[in-house]
Amino acid sequence: NTRDGYALKKALKEGFKVAIITKGKSPGVKDRLKGLGIEYIYDAVVDKSKVLKEFVQKSETQLSNILYMGDDVADVEVLKMVGLPACPQDACVDVINISKFISAHKGGEGAVRDVVERVLRLHGKWS
Repeated sequence: NTRDGYALKKALKEGFKVAIITKGKSPGVKDRLKGLGIEYIYDAVVDKSKVLKEFVQKSETQLSNILYMGDDVADVEVLKMVGLPACPQDACVDVINISKFISAHKGGEGAVRDVVERVLRLHGKWS
């Protein structure tokens, strides 16, 4: 989604670290994400919590400072690990129940932009 892409590029420009952790594997999507400047792209992931810990170590950040957006049961464990668990409007009930931020948008329809824009606004970095 181009709206999500704009927000992710803006977050990167403002110094935020962005990682994509997905079970999916699509060369086209991976190329698009790389084109946005995202350095940390993990695809075909079986154990998302293991990969998240790897990202934390590589990026020298803390779990409490991470916003993670997920939408399905495979994301529940990771959502419980981070400081700001978030999800799109159409996430499964288990994810909605543990999320601190629930976007008014569905996945693929601007949910990522919604949460990234709100975080950037909170930090005075959205214009």
